[in-house]
Amino acid sequence: MTKIEIIQKKIAKDQITLTKLRKKRHNIEKARIEKWTEMYREYFSGCLMEGDKIEVSDSYVYFKRFKEDYNYSKEIISLNIRAKSWRDDEADSIAVALTHIYKERLNG
Repeated sequence: MTKIEIIQKKIAKDQITLTKLRKKRHNIEKARIEKWTEMYREYFSGCLMEGDKIEVSDSYVYFKRFKEDYNYSKEIISLNIRAKSWRDDEADSIAVALTHIYKERLNG
């Protein structure tokens, strides 16, 4: 075997490993988001109306409600949960944002 063939074989093997690791990472992230969604749904169950949806990402929680005017679920409030550093496990601040439509109804 030449050096090029050895390197090509190593690259092919590493590509297979990389694909497997990416799939594992995706499954872990999906499971984490499912757990967070379940936790937020339970925590905020007293505030939510029937049909409200919760969408969770790494640092945001979106609460959505179906709007007939738009024929889809519209964001009513979002929480941005932040840590001082990406290495921290605990959040140190939460920013809340109301959407424009619901702000008008609350204020007017």
